[in-house]
Amino acid sequence: MPAAGLAALVAAAPSPAAAALTSPSVMQLGQAVPDVQTVLSLIGNSGTDLATYLANPSTVCTFFAPTNQAMANSVNSLGPYVGLAAQNATLTAATYNYHVIPGVALTAAQLTQLNQSNTRANETLWIWTKE
Repeated sequence: MPAAGLAALVAAAPSPAAAALTSPSVMQLGQAVPDVQTVLSLIGNSGTDLATYLANPSTVCTFFAPTNQAMANSVNSLGPYVGLAAQNATLTAATYNYHVIPGVALTAAQLTQLNQSNTRANETLWIWTKE
């Protein structure tokens, strides 16, 4: 998926003391970004551990959220199988766990300094930057 099809949502608790205060979850942060509502709705309605993880205000992570247009393109690519995919919570969680870097809230500048990171799906995310 091209980079233009992703919007990074970052949830961070800057310190243990600050984490004790009410901080927004990834799902709450995403509500302020109209262009990622499709994926948030899909995950939020899935009832999976990923939905719980992203709804937890104490979760610290970087989430690469596909834009609504990227989701529409995916739906069009699935054709007649789109209904099966959307109703399969296990598939939803398995797919979008690849979009989460757990335990760290990375800025765009920090991402450009990395070559790779591990995803919540326990796979390597390779990071290339175009100079």
